[in-house]
Amino acid sequence: MNRFFSLILSIVFVVGILISSAFGQNPLPKSIAGGVLNGKAMSLPKPVYPEAARAVKASGIVGVKVLIDETGNVVSAEAVSGHPLLRAASVEAAKEAKFSPTTLSGQPVRVTGVINYNFVLPQSTEPLAAKGLLSGVPTSDRDKLWGIGFLFAIIYSTDAETIRMIGDEQEFNSMVKDLSTDVTSDAEDYKPILEKLGSNDQSVRAQAAREFISAVHKEFNAEQNWQVDVGEQLGLLFGEMMRQKTVYVKTGVKYDANILRTYLRRISDMIAAAPQGASPELKARFQKIAVFSEAANLGTDEKFSEMAQAVAPLFEELNDN
Repeated sequence: MNRFFSLILSIVFVVGILISSAFGQNPLPKSIAGGVLNGKAMSLPKPVYPEAARAVKASGIVGVKVLIDETGNVVSAEAVSGHPLLRAASVEAAKEAKFSPTTLSGQPVRVTGVINYNFVLPQSTEPLAAKGLLSGVPTSDRDKLWGIGFLFAIIYSTDAETIRMIGDEQEFNSMVKDLSTDVTSDAEDYKPILEKLGSNDQSVRAQAAREFISAVHKEFNAEQNWQVDVGEQLGLLFGEMMRQKTVYVKTGVKYDANILRTYLRRISDMIAAAPQGASPELKARFQKIAVFSEAANLGTDEKFSEMAQAVAPLFEELNDN
């Protein structure tokens, strides 16, 4: 994978852990809900591409909901998304998948989750960009571009005190500085912007982060920019959550749910207006966060923790490289 993009994803993953931990939640819980299970399988046979599906050029992602027993075997499988002609083959493949046993508090438990199968016709594969940030990024990782918007929104919207609430300010600044110095050839066009991320002046760093988001919009297509935009709103949402918690801890001032609803409704609107080609599975993950826009008692630690838990699978997936 593109080394610069990998660095971005690594920082987003770490920040996600820190945010969730700040609300008393573990973003990678050992629970009976396993999320996307592709990266956890010991054995994951590929489905046969049905000839009927090839004939009509059916392609895309098929999601199969599975139940894994205490020994790691799939005991039930049901296709929940994807082209009808691709579902049966996906279910049959899912039944043959093998997983390591999962324990909860030392006890073996059953796990539910989703296995995604991506059917791609050879003649329909999307070519990679000849150069730029996307150069060398596999098609399988193109659903992780939201992490760019998330990270750079955190950089431009959070102050030092909020970063300290998230975790280690020095560690965060060190990771951001790595972005400013580890400029590979694929990110050379962004070098003047990225170099400013190494500044000790927060206002300079914030401006650089905004400029970077604006610059990638010129390189990416509509679906990729949609991901970045949703990721940016997620970053603003969680940055605001941390800011409000910082104020609450210091002063006892209650949370302002209206501000949080504004970001959540923007995310909801973006999901509804997603361009053609946007991943249904990714939209579903974003929707699990957007639904909090109508939640009662939104401005509470309990709801904050629930939101952090809802977004945890996104960060988990970033680490499946």
